[in-house]
Amino acid sequence: MSPRSRPWVTVYLLVALLLDATIVSGVAARYQSLRRSARPTIGSAGAHADPALPRLGDLTIGGRAGTDAVGLTVRPGLPGRNVLLVYVEPLGGDAGRLSVGLSVDGRPLPVRTCSPWCRRSEATLSGAASIRVHVSGKGGGTARFQIPSLPAPDGLALFNLLEQRMHSLRTYQQQEAFDNGSSIVRSTYGFESPDRLRVTEPNGFAVVWIGSTRYQRQGRGRGWIEQPGQAMSTLPSFIWDYIPDQRFDFRVIGKEGLNTGSGALLSFYGPEGGSAPYWFTLWVDRTGIVRRAEMVSAGHFMTETFNRFNASLTITPPRGAIG
Repeated sequence: MSPRSRPWVTVYLLVALLLDATIVSGVAARYQSLRRSARPTIGSAGAHADPALPRLGDLTIGGRAGTDAVGLTVRPGLPGRNVLLVYVEPLGGDAGRLSVGLSVDGRPLPVRTCSPWCRRSEATLSGAASIRVHVSGKGGGTARFQIPSLPAPDGLALFNLLEQRMHSLRTYQQQEAFDNGSSIVRSTYGFESPDRLRVTEPNGFAVVWIGSTRYQRQGRGRGWIEQPGQAMSTLPSFIWDYIPDQRFDFRVIGKEGLNTGSGALLSFYGPEGGSAPYWFTLWVDRTGIVRRAEMVSAGHFMTETFNRFNASLTITPPRGAIG
């Protein structure tokens, strides 16, 4: 398995709108350090993949240990003896040199290395269990996973419902925290179907996108620049729709209290570009609306919260924009 270099995607905005690297240069510059190296190759449906990565039918959940991305896979995900596979990738450095510990309900388990990114153990699971993955060394920490009683319910029907509900929204707002392991960028988005959005950041950077025209402000007190003739976006669209090339292993891993009452916690896996693994966890209310989403990958820990669904929201061109 030969390592390969891969340029990291920039911010959600760039990916979501299929922008080129020059569109939001001020934002893109902050993410030049997010470049991948030493990445295993992932094939379709797990073929030629790192042995720690999920296969169809697994129970898999993403987490983080300090600045390290961690994916936990339980196979076969049935009551009884299970293989526990841990995928771990640091923000930088050699994954094979990491020391990884694993415990179930406080009981340490023996762990062996199965690739630079893979650690393997076994445990007998019956009811719900608490699993901890501890990664030692610089940037390390402990990832905590709550495993439901096995088998975890299939979540594909719930995912299909939330897709229908979320894609039927006329307007919504989103708060995003993009954590690269060493710093956090916070952004607020407003979306108006079918082709209008607004994004602002605390430093005053802002973008308004209406049809094929983009308006950009580099910072607070700066003027707006009008840039017509841009590629048009189609809204609503969500990060779990376009980053992964495929999605599988949908599992309901628990219930979560939401402002609207109880909701379901949905996990799934989605590799992208044949080289990058992503884990998703969605907090879905009883109507099928996603209230919170988390995505985990190396050097990319994203948390999004959604609100103001179908609220009164009109996105208009900023005043005084210069073409």
